[in-house]
Amino acid sequence: MIAIASAFTGAAGFIKKRSRAVFIIMLLLLWVIMAFTYGDADENVYSSRYNNPELWTGNTELLFSAMISLSRSFGLTYVQFKAVVRAFQIILIGAAVWRLAEYPNLVLLLYFIYPFAFNVTQIRNSLACSVFMFSWIFLLADDDEQQDFPHTRPRFTVNDLYYFICIVVAGFIHTSAFFWIILPFAKKCSMKLNIIIMAVLNILVISGALTQLLLALTHLTGNYRLDFYLTPKASRHYSQIVLALVPQLCTIAAGVVINRHREVFRPNSHLNTIIKLNIIQIVLAGIIIKYTSEVYRMQEGLAVLNYIIILNSFDGRPMVYHGKPTELFRPRLLVIAILVFEFAAILLLVFCRWHQFEYIYAPIFENNILQDAVYAALA
Repeated sequence: MIAIASAFTGAAGFIKKRSRAVFIIMLLLLWVIMAFTYGDADENVYSSRYNNPELWTGNTELLFSAMISLSRSFGLTYVQFKAVVRAFQIILIGAAVWRLAEYPNLVLLLYFIYPFAFNVTQIRNSLACSVFMFSWIFLLADDDEQQDFPHTRPRFTVNDLYYFICIVVAGFIHTSAFFWIILPFAKKCSMKLNIIIMAVLNILVISGALTQLLLALTHLTGNYRLDFYLTPKASRHYSQIVLALVPQLCTIAAGVVINRHREVFRPNSHLNTIIKLNIIQIVLAGIIIKYTSEVYRMQEGLAVLNYIIILNSFDGRPMVYHGKPTELFRPRLLVIAILVFEFAAILLLVFCRWHQFEYIYAPIFENNILQDAVYAALA
């Protein structure tokens, strides 16, 4: 039933790319899957965090711990807690996507393909990501002004303050979210300076110079879990460098193509910003090499923004007219091919290299409390 509903709503979203009714239905389906899926890879960990919080003292961020304590004081079960958290998450994601995307339903469809299934499994990380997604409204707010006055020196504004507040909140849900605090700085620097900063940060990370700073940020949230990862004992899976870098490199490549063929794409004041943000996120490669592959999750938060900005560059002009390709055909086909390659590389890695289909993707279609209730009622 979930699979059929996903197929129909996905098709509707592809056809009606900006229908408010379809958008709401898609969000409701995402909520049902997030709230009531069971048997995924991390279920035992999170049910233990909720039902036995004393076992996780010092290993769960302060805000997430406070949410658990508040929910337990109201007598909520783990499933009820998850439903409330997921509702809050869907509201934040929906607000950001509807506000920023020209084709919000198509963005949700791509989100469903990746990284939605990972978000279903990773409650803390996905909740932090949803706060990060909402912060995009502030992160991108000044781009139009900067495009209108390109020679004006970028400055920090009240929108940057709101963005920083969002990231601090996200960081107290999942420590790794503090990484996103560098994005406004990257946005305000030139493309060349971003490349230099990214290279320097990778050198500092690989050399170990940033270890103490990362530990300090970790301890600030009341979570000592990352201590293990910031030591030579940390387990590293270098295949996750691919998962961390493929979305960044593909988005940069698509952005370069769009910039070089501006006449065939819609004007997009956020395009250079998204290229810069993806350049600076290449620092994840150094963190994976030196410390831990856990940070591959950080690109999940930026993935949906990548979809939004790249898709916003497309308009309604046809790629084929009277059976013949127009001047729009080759550049747009190249961008589409880059996106297809990105999804193919990610899914091949997840399914064939990690063999994670049965633990990440299968449960969202097969294991759902509401779906089971319907089947039981019909039996």
